[in-house]
Amino acid sequence: MKRELNRGRNRAAFTLLEVLLVLLIIGLLVGMVAPYMFGVRDRANIDTTRGQIGLIYSACDLYRLHMQDYPASLAQLVENPQAGSRWSGPYLEKMPKDAWGNEFVYEPQAGGKPRIFSLGPDGQPNSADDVLQDEVQQ
Repeated sequence: MKRELNRGRNRAAFTLLEVLLVLLIIGLLVGMVAPYMFGVRDRANIDTTRGQIGLIYSACDLYRLHMQDYPASLAQLVENPQAGSRWSGPYLEKMPKDAWGNEFVYEPQAGGKPRIFSLGPDGQPNSADDVLQDEVQQ
């Protein structure tokens, strides 16, 4: 009888091999799922940034209706550039940032819509990951 109790007690614990096998299976699952999850996150950041660029363009168009010209900088969408002007803002609640926490690049164009874009996740100009104005449906 005592021998049967000892055998049952020893079998209640996991062996090292069983624990390693479970860790291996979990590692394989994480290895297969993680690249997919990171790709979805990158795509969501790009889509969010494109949406923000569209909102900035809308604010610029509204500014233009009131002031007869596009703003010289994004700051003019947030605070009045001149006392006594037709400014009816703020057109944006605060200075916008892209999905990676960087400020947008705003380049006024003579006689036309400004150029607005994000430097992307690397924060460097003229790199492959920039989110440009041309990619936004206006």
